[in-house]
Amino acid sequence: MLTTKFTRVVAILLVICEVVSIGLTFAGAFIGGKLGRGFLATGMFGFVAAAVFGWILITVYNRVHKDEFAVNAMMEKHAEESADEAKKE
Repeated sequence: MLTTKFTRVVAILLVICEVVSIGLTFAGAFIGGKLGRGFLATGMFGFVAAAVFGWILITVYNRVHKDEFAVNAMMEKHAEESADEAKKE
């Protein structure tokens, strides 16, 4: 799934967002009060929302570029066949 630079970058940013969300959740749990409740809610929302958004980005990218990957594979196969024919001649 992580075969392109785009998907790797999204995955790395997703991990960073998840770590920040976990930090906000713990900070909110220990601070308490109005500020703590805000941090806690933001951390919990961010933990779920970041994962969903990252998954959507990677899935859409792979879906949009699926034909491009197939075309590149066909071009490589054709180049290999042409090289084999050239060797025979």
